[in-house]
Amino acid sequence: MAKSDKPLPMVRSSSGHFIPWNRQSIVNSLLKETKLATMFFGVRPMTEEEAESIALEVEEKIRNMDLKFVSGPLIREIVNTVLLEKGSINPLYRIYRNIYTRVGTPVYDAYEIDIGRGFEAKENANLQPNAETSHKKKADKTSKEEYLLLMPIDLADAHLKGDIHIHDLEYFGTRPFCLSSDNVLVTRIGGSVKLVTVGDLFSNLNYESSGEFEVANCDGVEVLTPEGFVRVVKVSRRKSDSIIRITTERGFMVELTEEHRIPLADGRLVEAKMLKPGDKLKVISTLSYDEISTKTSEVNGVTITPELARLVGYFIADGNYDVKDGDFYNVVFTFDKSSEALMEDVCSIIKKLGFNYTVYDYSKRDVGEVQIIGSKKKLYELFYDRLKIEKTKAPGKRLPNWILNLPKELLVEVLRGLIAGDGTIYASREGGSFIQISSTSKILIEQLQLIFTLLGLETRVYVRMHEGSIGVEKGYEVVETGHDVWSIVIAGKEEVKKALELGLAPPGLEAELTEATEVRNHYYPLRTKTDIVKTVESIPYNGYVYDIYLERVHVFYAGSGVLVHNCQDWDLRYFFYYGFMPDGMGIKTSVARAAQRAEVAVLHSVKVLAAAQTNFSGGEGFYNYLVFLAPYIRGLSYDNVKQLMQMMFYELTQIYVARGGQPVFSNIQITPGVPKLWEDVPIVARGKIGPDKYGEYEDEVRTLYRALNEVALQGDYWGKPFNFPKLENGIVPELFNSKYDEEWLLAHKVVAKFGTPYFDNMIPDYRGYGKGVSCYQCCAYNFVDTPDTDPEFEEKLYFVGGKHFSMGSWQVVTINLPRAAYKSKGEDVRLYEEVRKLMELCVEVFKTKYQWMKLMIENNRIPFATQRPRDPVTGERGPPPVNFEELVWTIGIVGVNEMVQYHTGYQLHELDEAVKVAVRVILEMKNYLRELEEKSGFKLALARTPAESCAQRLAVCDLIDPEFREAARKVVKGDLEATERLLAMGERDVPIYYSNGTHVYVGARIPLLERMRIENKFFPILSGGNMFHIWLGEASSDPEALYRFTKRIATQTQIGYFAYTKDLTICEDCNRVSGGLNYYCLECGSTRVRWWSRVTGYYQEVKGWNRAKRHEFFERYRVSIT
Repeated sequence: MAKSDKPLPMVRSSSGHFIPWNRQSIVNSLLKETKLATMFFGVRPMTEEEAESIALEVEEKIRNMDLKFVSGPLIREIVNTVLLEKGSINPLYRIYRNIYTRVGTPVYDAYEIDIGRGFEAKENANLQPNAETSHKKKADKTSKEEYLLLMPIDLADAHLKGDIHIHDLEYFGTRPFCLSSDNVLVTRIGGSVKLVTVGDLFSNLNYESSGEFEVANCDGVEVLTPEGFVRVVKVSRRKSDSIIRITTERGFMVELTEEHRIPLADGRLVEAKMLKPGDKLKVISTLSYDEISTKTSEVNGVTITPELARLVGYFIADGNYDVKDGDFYNVVFTFDKSSEALMEDVCSIIKKLGFNYTVYDYSKRDVGEVQIIGSKKKLYELFYDRLKIEKTKAPGKRLPNWILNLPKELLVEVLRGLIAGDGTIYASREGGSFIQISSTSKILIEQLQLIFTLLGLETRVYVRMHEGSIGVEKGYEVVETGHDVWSIVIAGKEEVKKALELGLAPPGLEAELTEATEVRNHYYPLRTKTDIVKTVESIPYNGYVYDIYLERVHVFYAGSGVLVHNCQDWDLRYFFYYGFMPDGMGIKTSVARAAQRAEVAVLHSVKVLAAAQTNFSGGEGFYNYLVFLAPYIRGLSYDNVKQLMQMMFYELTQIYVARGGQPVFSNIQITPGVPKLWEDVPIVARGKIGPDKYGEYEDEVRTLYRALNEVALQGDYWGKPFNFPKLENGIVPELFNSKYDEEWLLAHKVVAKFGTPYFDNMIPDYRGYGKGVSCYQCCAYNFVDTPDTDPEFEEKLYFVGGKHFSMGSWQVVTINLPRAAYKSKGEDVRLYEEVRKLMELCVEVFKTKYQWMKLMIENNRIPFATQRPRDPVTGERGPPPVNFEELVWTIGIVGVNEMVQYHTGYQLHELDEAVKVAVRVILEMKNYLRELEEKSGFKLALARTPAESCAQRLAVCDLIDPEFREAARKVVKGDLEATERLLAMGERDVPIYYSNGTHVYVGARIPLLERMRIENKFFPILSGGNMFHIWLGEASSDPEALYRFTKRIATQTQIGYFAYTKDLTICEDCNRVSGGLNYYCLECGSTRVRWWSRVTGYYQEVKGWNRAKRHEFFERYRVSIT
């Protein structure tokens, strides 16, 4: 049978039906799915012609297979084969293949996951052996494949090859904005303040394609923000066919795309499309003209006199150019016949400047106008070439961009001329008084509103006549308007009086303005920092829209002065005020009001962490837990308080609701008293703020601290420690003294018995205690919020409008430092270069993650974190619990010890020069981090990462890579012989690792004080987090000795976060818990025992650790504290 005559088989579709072969289905599928190429890779999708060609080739292959039926997966596999073949010629097809391939797991691999073996079986010691874990692992495998396939190929390769490690890759895409070109910005360029539009400023940058956007770096430009002028790092733009115009009651305007976020007065950050009339916006109000102006009268070599300034105002109002190159160069001023004083002033100024003029009187004709024409070319050159006053028709008129550089008295002269030409002064004893300027140029009106606001004048803006309306022109001619006519009004006796005091009265109209100040006060608007949304309207638009990325802040003034936005640790007060809504919407679950009783408050705190597991991939916790809880326990007996703390422990360790059926990875920051920062802050409880202050609850906080530690000391029913929540003891100066010895000693009794507490040392200067808030989270990530970094710090401290602290990380990517050393071959400069390249890769990963997270937020896939419950007092929507723009992007480090070992020949504990090299590298990284922040606009942090699996995976990557194998063999820690045997069998869970972060090799047999001396050096420069481990060797430690050693660390070192780790033996027969590593039970003699210890930042059974961590466990050099 000829090929063309062979029948095509039936198809068993993915939906489970048998259907006839249809080649067009392949074409349609390719056209639909390769649209992702534009979204994730910034390249075009497949064309119909290309898809048809692929489909024909696949059809021929299927025909030649001579099968009775084929499955959807088989067809897809053949399509991918064809795409791979074509990918060797055209790289686009390689991207199409990544998108078109299937993700999932072979049947055998799925079977192994079901019985607790295979894929990442020991990757996370907190996962428990249950059916839900099997489901999670299958989903993890699928998700990791998807996100790597949809990531830029070089980034995916960097992860797979071991240059970097993307943490929590399985959640990469699921868990944790533009202006129109006509918006006005106040900018500073080269020291000169300019009033320009977004399009004028950014349209001619060197843009490069980046997905659906074009991106360009921007040098030397600053824009006005609430903090003053802030440097623009980069700009992005894209095409848009519609925008939203937001107008407030007072006429402040801004135009932006529907997804652009706007900060509201109550602290919320909402997309423009979600705004509604009545919402309160932040507008420019507190800055004055004197604060921003350079106050110079020189413009491009021209000295601006008061007369010239006023003439510029006249020209902007009613002037135009009448030019024919080589023939005539006329500068024309037009007035109606009644404006004699103004015409005299114009003629006088032109004459004073040394130019001639001619007056043409058309007042007796239909136009009813008088024109003054300066006909010398030099006058034209002065206005057009040197003062840069543009040739434009009335709707395009605007103030020259140098206007804000003038001293205030010259700016006023420009405004006098403008008011004279386009303005009206109205005074009526019945109707009040106002100054009004009208124009068909919306940009001019926006500019004027900004300037009047900076001068301290209250204004209103409105559309006086819409396009096509019937109106009256100068000369009282009735006309149909071809454009919207905008008006800006200075209204009310007091505001008009201010205008008079500023000198804004035009020549000859001083008397009218004075009269206007004498009428009754018909209207006097209140000057505030906010304004109410009046209209939100979608308007047609055809052009680029822009987004601006700033150096430190994420908000700036745009349009006529509207504040706009440029993109987990929980604040428990949020839920004590707004209540608890587990699904974030109130649709799928019941909604509870703010807790009224202590037990409900505790239960809500637990359920918040449980519910948020659907939205977040890392650890979670509460900052200042006991202080915020204290108002609820006043009047309760000590037994009741202790019962509440016991309930909290059991709830968090018994509810298997976290990802894959595991306890919630949780921590709570605790202190034995009320920190000074919080003493005068009003409490938030039972849906109310105040009137009590937290400082009034010192006794309750101390009671809670004692009760919590007594429960922790007792352990569970068997006597095991509670592995969650992690107890983060905050060491602050005013609470670390003899007054609190009893509380601190109790905490160290828990250390002596179980080793579970952690210590967050805020005494070293670099921690900045007293200036802000900070907390350690997860396995040692440090998050900070201070007045220096957050302009809303005070409002968050006092919970104004529901504003609160929101601290956490978007994503962590760890770099392989030993590999950087292998590549640099002992050269310092090359080592720095390699490390910088790896950091740049991390930022590129963050950019990809950011696009994913925008997609998730836009599609409401993170509902708990983005919920907006109603304020229990006002009924208005509150801010979301998480401000995503405050989260940081963390670059992690691993293997510093092995890096310097290969680079210098010595480990950290073997030679001080090795320590110096490590410090220099980390300092280089910290300096480059600031540069990357400026370039990317991301808030970046440098941290030691827990690296429970990462330290093993990167070591394995280097051992199996021929380029790095021999170098890695010289420095990796663990059992190299067993590892190479297992690797040859295809096993990847092997007993080798790199040292965690900046840690000394765990097996180094050096005194504890020497290890402290070395690791202490890295804490001030690893601001994103670090940890110091003290591995205890004795079965029973002395609490008082431990407390003394804690004092030494806290007051004599730079160590900011540390923990004592105690090994435990648990008997399976009698359930006895004993200290140390015992091969039999000390109570009943049974050999059926399990060992528990701290894997990285939490306690779990050692048997569940991966082989690398188990080997490290036995290599740890343990010490005694006496």
